[in-house]
Amino acid sequence: MGRLFREGGEIYFSLEYLPEKTPYREGHIKELYSYLTSEIETGGFRPPILVGPSGTGKTTVVNKTLQLIASKGRNVFTRNFNMMLVNSSYSAIRNICSFVTPTPERGLSLNEIIEKLYGTLEMENSIYIIGLDDIDELLRKERGRILEILTRINEDYGEYRVFPIIIVRSLKPIYVLPDHIKSKIGGLTLNFEPYNSQELIEIVKERIEKGLKENSISWKAIEAAALISEKIYGGNAREMINLIYKSALYCERKHLEFINVEVIRKVFFHEYYKHIKQEIRNRVKANILKAIVTSSEEDNYIIQANDVDKLVNEISTLYGYEKEEVVKHLEELVSRGYLLEKDGNILQLFFPKDLF
Repeated sequence: MGRLFREGGEIYFSLEYLPEKTPYREGHIKELYSYLTSEIETGGFRPPILVGPSGTGKTTVVNKTLQLIASKGRNVFTRNFNMMLVNSSYSAIRNICSFVTPTPERGLSLNEIIEKLYGTLEMENSIYIIGLDDIDELLRKERGRILEILTRINEDYGEYRVFPIIIVRSLKPIYVLPDHIKSKIGGLTLNFEPYNSQELIEIVKERIEKGLKENSISWKAIEAAALISEKIYGGNAREMINLIYKSALYCERKHLEFINVEVIRKVFFHEYYKHIKQEIRNRVKANILKAIVTSSEEDNYIIQANDVDKLVNEISTLYGYEKEEVVKHLEELVSRGYLLEKDGNILQLFFPKDLF
């Protein structure tokens, strides 16, 4: 049995991979690039803010913008740091400095670290553009101290060489910053809306084509992964990428050569819905769900409206329930999110056949 991944294909599902195409975010890249280059040239700077839920392209936009700036041949350091991995402004500044010049883990004060950073930039006649990714918690914890430090560097030394970019999931931690910090940021604010399922498919398509062998995943499986990522994970592209990646790993462990909808359901269920048996204690609902799950095809997630009516009749006959009772409980399963409904059809995205 062959592998599903192309040679080295796993890398295309990693956080490190920077896609060639950026559907629905090219405008953000152009706007951020234009703002940064203009502010750098004019010698004044207020850090821009990128805001939106996880998995909506903020990190990719920053990385592609930094890549574009670096490609223009200017003497510039660029780096996007994940601020979720640091617990203080001191450690964040040390990490930021270490990318430009060696910095010992202990023994230097914050002022000494900053002096070392600026000294290197000045000696090399360089600038430093810094992405502060997922900085929400650090802003809350220290009331924006890191922004105060980074914006003050240029003021203290009299020349703009350090250019931070603020990347947050919500504007709430910005709103509660002290006024003297808020006054120095927000020259540009870019908003990132969650993706819908069709947008998610277009975004993830490049990774699938480069990372997986041809004909190793069905179109229905891709659609199902996109719908799950839209409805359950709030339009998070990273979750769709992870779901397909984990589904490919599952197939390889099970010596399968094809990702179908049932594989997507199994992998998703293990991650998210594995306590469903405990959550549905009503016997009628459990029997209805069982009938729907067991009747689902391996590579399909849509139960047509006509087939739903047939299922209602079959469940009513099999268990002796009134049809109205079955319909009522079916509607409750939809309203509680166990099943989805679209155009009168039932979408069975979440539960594998071997659940019951």
